Amino acid sequence: MGEYGRTVHARIAGAIEYPEQAAREKREGTIVVQLTIDEHGRLLGVAPTGGGDAVLTKGALDAVRRAEPFPAPPGPLVSAAGPALTFRLPLRFYLAR
Repeated sequence: MGEYGRTVHARIAGAIEYPEQAAREKREGTIVVQLTIDEHGRLLGVAPTGGGDAVLTKGALDAVRRAEPFPAPPGPLVSAAGPALTFRLPLRFYLAR
């Protein structure tokens, strides 16, 4: 994941708000999201990468959006879509025991 990926992951993890419905129903799980960030740290897109609990998925997508803007990635970014960085992050939803 690299240092930048860990920084983004920590920022998103800090923005997670456990969905009330999921907490009430004791739902837990990991949602993997794919996000694309431009050279300035702006979120260009985010989507879940697989199936999973719809309520937790919405919570994960909301957390990503709350966490932006992100720090600018280090170094020049070049991809087929222009200067952007795309990667996947697991976001965990587990109730304290």
